[in-house]
Amino acid sequence: MLLVRGWASTSAIDAEDHSFAPEAIRWPQFNVGGSLISPPIELLYHHRGAPVGKIITLARRATKDGSLGLWIEASVSPEYTYLPFSGFSVRTKIERYEIKHRDVGPYALVKSAFLLEVSLVREPCNPDCLVTEREEFCEVTPYTIEAINKLRSLQQLIEKLQRANK
Repeated sequence: MLLVRGWASTSAIDAEDHSFAPEAIRWPQFNVGGSLISPPIELLYHHRGAPVGKIITLARRATKDGSLGLWIEASVSPEYTYLPFSGFSVRTKIERYEIKHRDVGPYALVKSAFLLEVSLVREPCNPDCLVTEREEFCEVTPYTIEAINKLRSLQQLIEKLQRANK
């Protein structure tokens, strides 16, 4: 498995002339025993096809410039780690926006949007939404624990045989 981390969204103006206000993006969360739990949100590849992994964490965090961005941590399933990607892209249902002006033309400042999915992409539309960390890891399952215990037993047996042959 591959663990990837980075920004899913920031307030930077993207290639489609959109900017998301710091707290514009919402996603479903439920209070369970005092903890906020999010139902699974799909991690896709270029906004199509079957999921390529699981989103582990979505959280608002301060970016380099001090504004809030949407931080993501996700696992990429082993069969998809070969795919070329360098960033994240969000697909949202935009609910409210305002047209703003700048020297090079107008852009839409998104004030409210509902998150539908996050994708791994080759080149993110938002220049800040890069995969900043990649880490190989093994998903711990009952089968993994059983395999580790069997390997430890085998290692102990080998060490015992080596001591007996000295």
